[in-house]
Amino acid sequence: MNAVVRRRLEMAARVRDFLRTHKTDGVGEGLGLAKLEELIARAETLAAQQRGGQVARKAATMQRAEIRELLQTKLLRFLVAVGAVAARGNVEFAAHFRRPTKSSHQAFLTAARGMLEKATAQKDVPDR
Repeated sequence: MNAVVRRRLEMAARVRDFLRTHKTDGVGEGLGLAKLEELIARAETLAAQQRGGQVARKAATMQRAEIRELLQTKLLRFLVAVGAVAARGNVEFAAHFRRPTKSSHQAFLTAARGMLEKATAQKDVPDR
C-alpha cells in the first residue's frame, strides 16, 4: 500500500471514529456511517491480503535463490566436472558443460536442464 492510500484509509478511520463519538441528529445516521464502515473494513481486508502477498513473494524469492545456490554449489559443480572428464578431446561436447554464470532464473534452469539431458543421453556411451 502506498503512502497516499494509507493516509486516506487512516483519514477515513478517523472520520468514522469522529462520527461514532459525536452522534447528532441526522449526522452519521442511515447509510452514511454504515457504508463508510463497510468500505473501511473492505480496505483493511485488502491491505491484509496485499501484505500476505508481499510476504509470500519475498519467501518465494528467497527460496528460489536458495535452490539456485544449492544447484550451483552442489549439483552443477559435479556435473561440470564429470562433463569435463567425459569431453576430453571433444570441444563440442565440452561446450555443453559450462557452469551458467550471471543469468536470469529461466536461463539458468534452461542451461542446467540442458546439461542434465546431455549427460543423461551420453551416460551409456562407452569410453573412447
